[in-house]
Amino acid sequence: MSAHFLAGVVAIVWRADTDSYLLVRRSATKGYAAGKWWVVTGTVESNEGFPGALVREVREELGAEVSQWRLLETTHFNRDGAEWLSAAFLCTLVEPDKLVLDDEHDAYEWVKASEVERRVVNAENPTDWILSALSLAERYKAELVKPQAIKSAF
Repeated sequence: MSAHFLAGVVAIVWRADTDSYLLVRRSATKGYAAGKWWVVTGTVESNEGFPGALVREVREELGAEVSQWRLLETTHFNRDGAEWLSAAFLCTLVEPDKLVLDDEHDAYEWVKASEVERRVVNAENPTDWILSALSLAERYKAELVKPQAIKSAF
């Protein structure tokens, strides 16, 4: 029997001018992690690559454009009976002061790396993947220092 995988993306959004990361609070209507502080996540659509999904999900969920990105890690996990392959990216935004949340989230905050763990860890939902990606983001964030829009077909 062959495995059926779903694919997802994780956006660890970093803001260089304040050295902070974006957390979003999932709307109470969400089935998974409702009301919890989280990071931007999404599903890769058919015929879409991981970088394209990153750019699209940030645009849909934050009303923002990705300026730069870097792949941090890939992960395989199981959730609700499905197997997932996920790619976590560190990214910056063109205009981080002009976020417009969609209905998946009801609030956002820019927080220091030292605050992320305290905000996202909860007893009901695994968050080790967020902390792993954040640890890598802290190592590689200096690579994303020149703001420029991605010129692509995403």
